[in-house]
Amino acid sequence: MFQTGNSEHLQEMEKLLGELKSDMAPLKKIDDIHQGVSDTKADLEHLSKLPYAKGAAFNSGLWEHKARCLRGTRVNLLQEIRTWSEIASDAGIYWLNGLAGTGKSTIARTVARDCHDQKRLGASFFFSRGQGDLGHAAKFFTSLATQLANTIYALKPYVCSAIAENPDISERGIAEQWKYLIFQPLSNVKDVSLQSRQFILVIDALDECFCD
Repeated sequence: MFQTGNSEHLQEMEKLLGELKSDMAPLKKIDDIHQGVSDTKADLEHLSKLPYAKGAAFNSGLWEHKARCLRGTRVNLLQEIRTWSEIASDAGIYWLNGLAGTGKSTIARTVARDCHDQKRLGASFFFSRGQGDLGHAAKFFTSLATQLANTIYALKPYVCSAIAENPDISERGIAEQWKYLIFQPLSNVKDVSLQSRQFILVIDALDECFCD
Protein backbone atom coordinates (compact mmCIF):
# COMPACT_ATOMS: atom_id res chain seq x y z
CA MET A 1 0.00 0.00 0.00
CA PHE A 2 1.23 3.49 -0.89
CA GLN A 3 0.81 6.28 1.61
CA THR A 4 -0.38 9.61 0.24
CA GLY A 5 2.20 11.47 2.28
CA ASN A 6 5.18 9.78 0.63
CA SER A 7 5.98 11.63 -2.62
CA GLU A 8 8.55 9.05 -3.73
CA HIS A 9 5.99 6.29 -3.41
CA LEU A 10 3.42 8.38 -5.33
CA GLN A 11 5.91 8.97 -8.13
CA GLU A 12 6.70 5.26 -8.22
CA MET A 13 2.99 4.43 -8.33
CA GLU A 14 2.41 6.85 -11.19
CA LYS A 15 5.34 5.31 -13.05
CA LEU A 16 4.00 1.78 -12.57
CA LEU A 17 0.49 2.81 -13.61
CA GLY A 18 1.91 4.49 -16.68
CA GLU A 19 3.82 1.35 -17.62
CA LEU A 20 0.70 -0.75 -17.02
CA LYS A 21 -1.33 1.56 -19.26
CA SER A 22 1.29 1.24 -22.00
CA ASP A 23 1.35 -2.53 -21.64
CA MET A 24 -2.44 -2.71 -21.90
CA ALA A 25 -2.70 -0.44 -24.95
CA PRO A 26 -2.02 -3.27 -27.43
CA LEU A 27 -4.68 -5.37 -25.68
CA LYS A 28 -7.18 -2.55 -26.19
CA LYS A 29 -6.26 -2.43 -29.87
CA ILE A 30 -6.66 -6.20 -30.12
CA ASP A 31 -10.06 -5.93 -28.44
CA ASP A 32 -11.07 -3.17 -30.86
CA ILE A 33 -9.92 -5.29 -33.80
CA HIS A 34 -11.82 -8.30 -32.46
CA GLN A 35 -14.96 -6.18 -32.04
CA GLY A 36 -14.53 -4.85 -35.55
CA VAL A 37 -14.20 -8.36 -36.95
CA SER A 38 -17.30 -9.44 -35.01
CA ASP A 39 -19.27 -6.46 -36.33
CA THR A 40 -18.11 -7.17 -39.87
CA LYS A 41 -19.12 -10.81 -39.57
CA ALA A 42 -22.55 -9.81 -38.26
CA ASP A 43 -22.96 -7.30 -41.11
CA LEU A 44 -22.05 -9.95 -43.67
CA GLU A 45 -24.60 -12.32 -42.17
CA HIS A 46 -27.31 -9.66 -42.38
CA LEU A 47 -26.46 -8.65 -45.96
CA SER A 48 -26.32 -12.30 -47.03
CA LYS A 49 -30.01 -12.54 -46.17
CA LEU A 50 -30.91 -10.07 -48.91
CA PRO A 51 -31.67 -11.67 -52.29
CA TYR A 52 -29.26 -10.38 -54.92
CA ALA A 53 -29.79 -10.29 -58.66
CA LYS A 54 -26.71 -11.85 -60.21
CA GLY A 55 -25.33 -9.65 -62.98
CA ALA A 56 -27.09 -6.49 -61.82
CA ALA A 57 -24.00 -4.30 -61.42
CA PHE A 58 -22.44 -2.56 -64.40
CA ASN A 59 -19.10 -4.34 -63.87
CA SER A 60 -20.59 -7.81 -63.64
CA GLY A 61 -19.02 -10.43 -65.87
CA LEU A 62 -22.31 -10.54 -67.76
CA TRP A 63 -21.54 -7.12 -69.25
CA GLU A 64 -17.80 -7.54 -69.57
CA HIS A 65 -17.78 -7.46 -73.35
CA LYS A 66 -20.47 -4.82 -73.75
CA ALA A 67 -19.25 -1.56 -75.25
CA ARG A 68 -18.72 1.79 -73.56
CA CYS A 69 -18.49 5.11 -75.35
CA LEU A 70 -15.31 5.48 -77.35
CA ARG A 71 -13.04 8.38 -76.51
CA GLY A 72 -14.24 11.50 -78.25
CA THR A 73 -17.81 10.27 -78.81
CA ARG A 74 -21.01 11.53 -77.13
CA VAL A 75 -18.84 14.22 -75.55
CA ASN A 76 -21.52 16.87 -75.01
CA LEU A 77 -24.07 14.44 -73.56
CA LEU A 78 -21.55 12.82 -71.22
CA GLN A 79 -20.38 16.24 -70.02
CA GLU A 80 -23.99 17.25 -69.40
CA ILE A 81 -24.53 14.14 -67.27
CA ARG A 82 -21.26 14.67 -65.39
CA THR A 83 -22.20 18.27 -64.64
CA TRP A 84 -25.62 17.18 -63.38
CA SER A 85 -24.05 14.47 -61.20
CA GLU A 86 -21.61 16.85 -59.53
CA ILE A 87 -24.03 19.64 -58.62
CA ALA A 88 -26.61 19.23 -55.86
CA SER A 89 -30.01 20.35 -57.12
CA ASP A 90 -33.70 19.52 -56.97
CA ALA A 91 -33.27 17.58 -60.22
CA GLY A 92 -32.37 14.35 -58.49
CA ILE A 93 -33.06 12.20 -61.54
CA TYR A 94 -31.43 12.42 -64.96
CA TRP A 95 -33.76 10.58 -67.31
CA LEU A 96 -32.10 9.46 -70.54
CA ASN A 97 -34.62 8.32 -73.13
CA GLY A 98 -34.56 7.49 -76.80
CA LEU A 99 -35.40 4.86 -79.36
CA ALA A 100 -34.10 1.32 -79.00
CA GLY A 101 -30.60 0.91 -80.39
CA THR A 102 -29.56 4.54 -79.93
CA GLY A 103 -26.85 3.74 -77.39
CA LYS A 104 -28.54 4.44 -74.05
CA SER A 105 -27.05 1.36 -72.37
CA THR A 106 -23.61 2.20 -73.74
CA ILE A 107 -23.89 5.65 -72.21
CA ALA A 108 -25.14 4.17 -68.91
CA ARG A 109 -22.15 1.81 -68.73
CA THR A 110 -19.80 4.69 -69.46
CA VAL A 111 -21.32 6.91 -66.78
CA ALA A 112 -21.29 4.04 -64.26
CA ARG A 113 -17.61 3.33 -64.97
CA ASP A 114 -16.66 7.00 -64.67
CA CYS A 115 -18.51 7.39 -61.36
CA HIS A 116 -17.02 4.14 -60.06
CA ASP A 117 -13.50 5.28 -60.90
CA GLN A 118 -14.21 8.57 -59.09
CA LYS A 119 -15.61 6.64 -56.09
CA ARG A 120 -19.00 8.28 -56.57
CA LEU A 121 -21.02 5.30 -57.76
CA GLY A 122 -23.41 4.19 -55.05
CA ALA A 123 -24.93 1.29 -56.98
CA SER A 124 -26.06 0.19 -60.42
CA PHE A 125 -28.69 -2.11 -61.83
CA PHE A 126 -28.87 -3.09 -65.49
CA PHE A 127 -32.21 -4.64 -66.37
CA SER A 128 -32.30 -7.13 -69.22
CA ARG A 129 -35.38 -8.88 -70.55
CA GLY A 130 -35.06 -12.66 -70.45
CA GLN A 131 -32.03 -12.60 -68.09
CA GLY A 132 -33.63 -14.17 -65.01
CA ASP A 133 -33.67 -11.78 -62.04
CA LEU A 134 -32.62 -8.91 -64.30
CA GLY A 135 -35.93 -9.09 -66.10
CA HIS A 136 -38.10 -8.06 -63.14
CA ALA A 137 -37.99 -5.89 -60.01
CA ALA A 138 -38.27 -8.56 -57.31
CA LYS A 139 -34.59 -8.17 -56.34
CA PHE A 140 -34.14 -4.60 -57.51
CA PHE A 141 -34.03 -2.74 -54.18
CA THR A 142 -32.42 -5.59 -52.25
CA SER A 143 -29.60 -5.60 -54.80
CA LEU A 144 -29.20 -1.82 -54.66
CA ALA A 145 -29.18 -1.90 -50.85
CA THR A 146 -26.46 -4.57 -50.84
CA GLN A 147 -24.28 -2.56 -53.20
CA LEU A 148 -24.84 0.68 -51.29
CA ALA A 149 -23.96 -0.96 -47.97
CA ASN A 150 -20.75 -2.38 -49.44
CA THR A 151 -19.83 0.89 -51.12
CA ILE A 152 -20.65 3.43 -48.40
CA TYR A 153 -19.23 2.09 -45.15
CA ALA A 154 -21.12 4.57 -42.94
CA LEU A 155 -24.39 3.35 -44.44
CA LYS A 156 -23.84 -0.35 -43.74
CA PRO A 157 -24.90 -0.36 -40.05
CA TYR A 158 -28.23 1.26 -40.91
CA VAL A 159 -28.96 -1.18 -43.73
CA CYS A 160 -28.03 -4.11 -41.49
CA SER A 161 -30.23 -2.77 -38.69
CA ALA A 162 -33.12 -2.50 -41.12
CA ILE A 163 -32.65 -6.14 -42.11
CA ALA A 164 -32.45 -7.24 -38.47
CA GLU A 165 -35.59 -5.29 -37.55
CA ASN A 166 -37.48 -6.43 -40.66
CA PRO A 167 -36.39 -10.05 -41.25
CA ASP A 168 -39.12 -10.54 -43.86
CA ILE A 169 -38.20 -7.42 -45.83
CA SER A 170 -37.33 -9.39 -48.98
CA GLU A 171 -40.88 -10.76 -49.03
CA ARG A 172 -42.51 -7.34 -48.82
CA GLY A 173 -43.54 -5.03 -51.63
CA ILE A 174 -40.95 -2.89 -53.37
CA ALA A 175 -42.31 0.30 -51.77
CA GLU A 176 -41.46 -0.99 -48.29
CA GLN A 177 -38.11 -2.33 -49.48
CA TRP A 178 -37.27 1.13 -50.78
CA LYS A 179 -38.38 2.76 -47.52
CA TYR A 180 -36.55 0.48 -45.07
CA LEU A 181 -33.49 -0.60 -47.04
CA ILE A 182 -32.58 2.59 -48.87
CA PHE A 183 -34.51 5.73 -47.96
CA GLN A 184 -34.34 5.46 -44.17
CA PRO A 185 -30.70 4.29 -44.00
CA LEU A 186 -29.61 7.16 -46.26
CA SER A 187 -31.65 9.61 -44.17
CA ASN A 188 -29.99 8.37 -40.98
CA VAL A 189 -26.38 8.81 -42.08
CA LYS A 190 -24.88 11.61 -39.99
CA ASP A 191 -21.37 11.61 -41.48
CA VAL A 192 -20.89 15.23 -42.62
CA SER A 193 -18.22 14.26 -45.14
CA LEU A 194 -20.69 11.92 -46.84
CA GLN A 195 -23.58 14.38 -46.76
CA SER A 196 -21.55 16.77 -48.90
CA ARG A 197 -20.78 14.13 -51.53
CA GLN A 198 -22.88 13.18 -54.53
CA PHE A 199 -23.36 9.42 -54.93
CA ILE A 200 -24.93 8.23 -58.14
CA LEU A 201 -27.28 5.31 -58.80
CA VAL A 202 -27.23 4.15 -62.42
CA ILE A 203 -30.34 2.25 -63.54
CA ASP A 204 -30.45 1.00 -67.12
CA ALA A 205 -33.17 -0.45 -69.36
CA LEU A 206 -36.05 0.14 -66.98
CA ASP A 207 -38.38 -0.56 -69.89
CA GLU A 208 -37.13 -4.17 -69.87
CA CYS A 209 -38.38 -4.67 -66.34
CA PHE A 210 -41.46 -6.92 -66.32
CA CYS A 211 -44.02 -5.92 -63.69
CA ASP A 212 -46.83 -8.23 -62.59
